[in-house]
Amino acid sequence: MTEVIIGTGTGSNGTSTACPVNQYYRSLHGQAVYTAAELNAAGVVGPINITKIGFNITGLPSQAMPNFVVRMGHTTATNVSSWISTGLTQVWSSSSYQPTATGWNMYTLSTPFLWNGIDNIVVDTAFNQIASWNYSGTTEYTEVSNGYRYVRQDSSDQTNIFSGGYNSSYRPNLKLTLQPNQSGPVILVNPTTLAYGDVAVGSTDTKTFTIQNSGDQTLTGTITTPAGYTVAAARNSTEVTLAGKESRNSLNFSINAGATKTYNLTFAPTAVASYNGNVVIANNSINNTSVNIAVTGTGYIPPTISIDNDSLYAYLQVGTQGADSFTITNTGSQTLIYSIDIEEMSGKNNTELSNSKGKKNRDITGSTLTINATDYTPGTTLDWTFTATNNSTDAEWMQDVTISFPAGVTVNSATNFVGGDGGDMTPNVTSGNGVTITWHGETSSGWGVIYSNGDSASATVNVTIGSGFSGDLTLPWTLHGDEYEYSGEPHTLSGSIVLPSTGSPDPTWYSASPLSGSIAAGQSETVTVNFSAVDMAVGSYYADLTITSNDPVNPTLVVDLQMDVWDEIVTDPLIAVTPASVSGTAVEGASTTATVTVTNNGGAALTWSTSSSFATWGTVSPTSGTIAAGGNTVLTLTLNAAALTAGTYNANMVITSNAVNEPSLTVPVSFTVEAYVEPSDIRFIAEWEPATGVLIAYANGFGLPYPMIADLSNRGNVYVLVTSSNQGNASSQLSSNGVNMSNVSFIIRDGVNTYWTRDYGPWSIFDANGEMAIVDFRYNRNRPYDNAVNAILDDQFGFGYYYMPLVATGGNVMTDGQGKMMSTNLIMTENDGVQNSQVTEYSYTLAEIEDLVAEYLGVNEYFMYADPLSNSSIDHIDCHAKLLDVDKVMIARVPVGHSNYTALENVVDYWESKTSSYGTPYQIFRVDQTSENEPYANSFIFNNKIYVPQWNSTASAADQAAIAAYQTAMPGYTVQGYYSSSWLSDDAAHCRVHTIFDEQMIHLAHVQPTSATANSYVTLDVTITHSNPLNGGSTYIAYRHSTTGQWQTIPLTLVSGNNWTASVPTPALGQTLYYYILATDTTGRSAKLPLCGASDPFELLVDTAGANNAPTIALPETFEFDMNGNLVVDFSQYVDDVDGDTLTLSYSGNTNVNVAINGLTVTFSATADWYGIEALTFTVSDGTDTASDDVNVKVNLTWLAVPDVSVSYIDATPDYVKLQWSAILNANYYQIWVSADPYGTYSFLGQTTDTYWNDMDLSHAMRFYKVIASNESYPYAK
Repeated sequence: MTEVIIGTGTGSNGTSTACPVNQYYRSLHGQAVYTAAELNAAGVVGPINITKIGFNITGLPSQAMPNFVVRMGHTTATNVSSWISTGLTQVWSSSSYQPTATGWNMYTLSTPFLWNGIDNIVVDTAFNQIASWNYSGTTEYTEVSNGYRYVRQDSSDQTNIFSGGYNSSYRPNLKLTLQPNQSGPVILVNPTTLAYGDVAVGSTDTKTFTIQNSGDQTLTGTITTPAGYTVAAARNSTEVTLAGKESRNSLNFSINAGATKTYNLTFAPTAVASYNGNVVIANNSINNTSVNIAVTGTGYIPPTISIDNDSLYAYLQVGTQGADSFTITNTGSQTLIYSIDIEEMSGKNNTELSNSKGKKNRDITGSTLTINATDYTPGTTLDWTFTATNNSTDAEWMQDVTISFPAGVTVNSATNFVGGDGGDMTPNVTSGNGVTITWHGETSSGWGVIYSNGDSASATVNVTIGSGFSGDLTLPWTLHGDEYEYSGEPHTLSGSIVLPSTGSPDPTWYSASPLSGSIAAGQSETVTVNFSAVDMAVGSYYADLTITSNDPVNPTLVVDLQMDVWDEIVTDPLIAVTPASVSGTAVEGASTTATVTVTNNGGAALTWSTSSSFATWGTVSPTSGTIAAGGNTVLTLTLNAAALTAGTYNANMVITSNAVNEPSLTVPVSFTVEAYVEPSDIRFIAEWEPATGVLIAYANGFGLPYPMIADLSNRGNVYVLVTSSNQGNASSQLSSNGVNMSNVSFIIRDGVNTYWTRDYGPWSIFDANGEMAIVDFRYNRNRPYDNAVNAILDDQFGFGYYYMPLVATGGNVMTDGQGKMMSTNLIMTENDGVQNSQVTEYSYTLAEIEDLVAEYLGVNEYFMYADPLSNSSIDHIDCHAKLLDVDKVMIARVPVGHSNYTALENVVDYWESKTSSYGTPYQIFRVDQTSENEPYANSFIFNNKIYVPQWNSTASAADQAAIAAYQTAMPGYTVQGYYSSSWLSDDAAHCRVHTIFDEQMIHLAHVQPTSATANSYVTLDVTITHSNPLNGGSTYIAYRHSTTGQWQTIPLTLVSGNNWTASVPTPALGQTLYYYILATDTTGRSAKLPLCGASDPFELLVDTAGANNAPTIALPETFEFDMNGNLVVDFSQYVDDVDGDTLTLSYSGNTNVNVAINGLTVTFSATADWYGIEALTFTVSDGTDTASDDVNVKVNLTWLAVPDVSVSYIDATPDYVKLQWSAILNANYYQIWVSADPYGTYSFLGQTTDTYWNDMDLSHAMRFYKVIASNESYPYAK
């Protein structure tokens, strides 16, 4: 590798001067040219690969620069006096770039840039908008005329702006890292993958790739493509295809040293299939003789729309309604997405029809009169152009056009009707207020002048509309033909044009459903268009229904809509029913309801009656009545399968009346009874388990605060029960209040009685096969639409369905998901056989009810007690108690003296007497109510969040305390309060929302052991049910032996079926094992027990002693202290006992060392003035076993026993001078020091262990001696 720097300047631009990293503006784009001459001068000769480039940053930018890019290219320009926008290739990028050090910051190019050795190089940099502009970011530069061109802005990204801007002479210095070319051809292909995505069959998509030869010899080879792909050289390439390969699946190539060529790879699918493979480039390179480009693509037939009916028609009497439909079919292989818009045609042409019912007697068939206006503005003068068209298919020609203008509309002028093949029609009046004008025209033979088969003529009338004119402006008209009947009257067609006032809403005579949708490949969808003649005038109405879709060939289709409205003066009663026939479905033993609406379309009262029973299994109510003209009555049919076996049953309900059209009207009724199948091995699902969505209802409102619905929509799907007539209003209210509409689905119902989905919604179970199903029951209220909901939800969600013959309400039922169920005694009252106005009851004993819930819900223990609330008449358990986990319950608490105090405390006593499915007592949590009886217990749990009803619009102290109570009970859960002015003390959040559970959830079941042995292992068994494979690495038991210790994990091991186990080590006797269970599957679903996991784990007290383990002791080699001192040592650091037993110490082996023991604290001392080392043995005992270890105790000498040495004898002989002294206690050595001056400096002469010294040096005239006693040898003596 070789590095060169282009630019010799040493200046640094200012903090507001443009450079590649300057942040004086939020976004900057700049470029500079570095010439071939400069590269040559730096010793660079091409062709050569540039692998890195960089700038010398002298001042760091203060913020990260988003989407920083570096682009390079060849250019003949010698500077950037103008932008260079072509031939640039991105060579480096960073989503967030911020240099961290000054100096050369180098960028390793994603693809080496091959400089051709001839052209100049342009380097282009840019970054997107930073958070805020600032004074930072500088680089080293060299002054070059037109050296740096840039554009910068605060308001928008400048990355791709190649116009305008400024020039600077401060060209940034550039460092290049070069990789010399190898000897021989060297191939580099870019890119090595090409993804075409979806391409329509019969069309093509072309992408390019390049082959670069960075070597010094010619690169040759062959490109071969897989099926569905062809290759061609781009632009003016001289490459040729191989002989016989006209489809260009193979192509020879030759690329000179240092050159790059571009090739087009075209994907042309011929079938709906995946086309994946490799483009193989065989070549003579020295680095890679076979290069593959991985290609992927899929052929598809685009969405293809077709409709079976492009013209819909309704013929209706005034005040009635009708419908027609068409079917959209998608014959393509991709989803068809469509939307529908309806626009009424200009100038509504209300054509008068015959007044005979059921017959359209139009004489000039299809002829029309239209106007060029769609509305009007009072107080204006304008031209109206009328066009008469004769669509008669016979030889009848049009002779007269008559138009009446209402009072308040002044005609100022009127032209002839011109354009007819037979000549003009002339007006009989051309001005006046509220006039009627007749235009007449006939040939010399007396025939009309507007011929048949589409001939038309137009006239312009200038009018002034009075400023006080209001309401619809109606222009009655008549067209006269020239064919006379024997009676002498001409054939005529009459109608009216109706113009609404400016700003008036469009007529509502048409509607369509659905207005948008998506249709899978090969599927169809029916669109129903409803026509309404209610409040409409007699005449013909036209509209265009436009279907816009993603069909590339037919993006729009038009369906013609026409409604002809007729009327007659009806003085008799007329009967009609909706629907014309009834069908229903129920399982054996159950019942269902349906409704029929009887309408009187006549002009007199309708008196009707029907039998109360139209079959042994079918009844109707009411059975008779009188309906005023234009009114209706709703009949409720009850279809009861109590005595029926599986099969289809048919009967007729006959309504007799005084109607003149159908005095005896028959309504066919079909009843399908499905076989009753009892579920088996059932698990009743708890509220807190994983869910995909919630079920709410729109009944003059949702009953829930919109912030709560919005939050639910971001945690799952929101399914809304709604009627078709209310869907638009419900959707508008949700979308305008922050609800995530992409997660909202509407379930269309014939009717919705209430929004209390908790009470009538389904109970969810898992059966023996692990399949989710819903259990229906008889709702304890006379609300037929609500009671029928569960019977359709099985099809809505694809769940199984069971009907349990029990009267109940969901707000009075709780379950722990482990086989326990809770409710008040209301369940007994509802099924005691005593009938009331609300519902037909069953008659059951308590034992029979327990058998039912065991069979249908898998309940093995049913808690039931009296409702404690004197302020509530509904007796629902969710008004005072909330099950939060298998072993946790929140119960309302009121002040002493409150009317509910004693009963609520009795409820607490009841729960405390029960054992949870964990095998432990229930943890009782309390939420305080004031005298206002706030419904805090009526909370809702959904996907790890608790929604608590807040009583005050601004949270009161009681509201805040309620939130805190839930947070204490469920640490780790999100708890939030939601206010609604509609909350009641016994009706709040929980009552108004239901849960749709995840049928692929993971469920855990575990019973805590009741005992554990110390310092051993406890076996923990877990039942795990799951739909998807479990992830072994994330399915475990986490444990620790203290409240603050590190969590350890032990994988769960499959025993058989759904049974898993793990052996977890236990702590010492009397201590607590903390643990929780986690299971995760391959889809990312997970489940924990307890629900709060590590925030509130299981606790198991170790209550059984295990086999004794001997204590251990490990002492250091030495304990050390000074003579006549002492040492205190804490032996707890050297001894241990895994059993946690109390330990005692003893010792032996001492003589001069003294030992004092207090618990595990040992104090060492020694005999006075003694020093030395003794080996001691210490023994530790746990009362059963012992362990020992040795240690050396060293006492250090710190001073001698006497303060000086007394020399007792000194004598000079002819051979030596002899010194002698008395022995010194504790002295091991004696040092002899000499000096010629008694007060001078002494030098070391020698050392002995004796008490004398002979000095053999007699050369000195005088010598002074000093003897020093020591305990160690010189020079280490103390």
